[in-house]
Amino acid sequence: MSATVENSQSQQTKVSATEEQPTELVVKGDFTNSALTQHILDIAAKNKEFASRLSSDPSETFLAAGMTLSSIGGLRTEFNDYFRQQGEPVLAKIQEGHATNNIRSLKEIDAQLESFSVKCTACKVGVIGVAGAIVAVGVVGLASLAETVPVVASAAAFLGISTTEALSFLKTLAPKVESGVNSVAEALCQKLGAC
Repeated sequence: MSATVENSQSQQTKVSATEEQPTELVVKGDFTNSALTQHILDIAAKNKEFASRLSSDPSETFLAAGMTLSSIGGLRTEFNDYFRQQGEPVLAKIQEGHATNNIRSLKEIDAQLESFSVKCTACKVGVIGVAGAIVAVGVVGLASLAETVPVVASAAAFLGISTTEALSFLKTLAPKVESGVNSVAEALCQKLGAC
């Protein structure tokens, strides 16, 4: 089973889970973490064994697909917990489809989710490293950030905006920083238009 997909730079990437190796994911090319998350979920929707592997150890699946530990905050247990929390509605629909042998596309699953969207979930999982770095800076640190600070560059790259715009936006996140990583991730994804 394989799918050819395009990333945000319109490069084609092949993601496959084969019959012979149902839990193998091969990703070639550059992928944003958000797009990578969507494609991992798509493969899980189509492949029961891959879905089981994803549920049992999300960080291992993401690392095998090319997401770096720094992208997931370097903390595998915390990433696993966060992914399971954010992805629970999507994972539940995927598992329901496999249990009833009613395999659905990710698009169909998205249409069935009432208050969640696959795009928003994928975005929040994809931005966890940036959101964690912003929370680590803290409310006081946000006030003294400069355009040259790595967290500003990371936010700018994720949002596709200049470091000047990213710095201005990050300074508005102080209330979200106090609420934690999930609030910051959601704010970033809302700014991006994914949530």
